[in-house]
Amino acid sequence: MLDIGVFWIVAAITLTSSLLIFTSKNTMHSAVFFALTMLMIGGIYVMLESFFLAFIHVMVYAGAVSILIVFAIMVTRGGMDEL
Repeated sequence: MLDIGVFWIVAAITLTSSLLIFTSKNTMHSAVFFALTMLMIGGIYVMLESFFLAFIHVMVYAGAVSILIVFAIMVTRGGMDEL
């Protein structure tokens, strides 16, 4: 019963953060919501007892791709608001 509750909480966080990726006006916030979404998907893999897939998913998507997006935003100054 506890597993079902944890699944629904993780699923709600995943859906909310994935919607906030597209509705956020700030690109840096979108990158943070992307990382949160990928971490929560890794949590779903852990609940399915697929630990290797969860580890690879978190390392590749939440780690490498998120850092690449943040560096691209910082280099192009896409995350800065107009003054």
